[in-house]
Amino acid sequence: MSNLMPEGEARARIVAALESAGSQELARRARAARGDAEVAVVPPAWVGRLGVLGCDEGLFIWAETSADRGDAFPSQLVAALPAGRYMVDTLDAETGEWISRESAEGGPLVAGLAGAGHAVLVWIRSATAGGCG
Repeated sequence: MSNLMPEGEARARIVAALESAGSQELARRARAARGDAEVAVVPPAWVGRLGVLGCDEGLFIWAETSADRGDAFPSQLVAALPAGRYMVDTLDAETGEWISRESAEGGPLVAGLAGAGHAVLVWIRSATAGGCG
């Protein structure tokens, strides 16, 4: 199981990755989001540390690769979100490129998590409400 990082550290990493990717509006939303340790998130086994920020419509999840990464598959993320349709985008924090996009049903949400070999940022938001802003 991964270790949950402190809210301030998660916020700093999430905002920096979004700014590096040129996503200023998302960085603004991440600054305003709250630490969301209450939301149950079960990451894939390759994740060593996890940061979670949330808002009413979704989550920003920071996932760092563990030192003993092991097998990158299966690579599914589970988040205890209410029933509904969600968009799930993954940002490679090293390259600043969005590397994955999918839609998934919540209640709970189960989505594939692209394993880039280093930290990734996952942005999950309601497909109908716009998400965190």
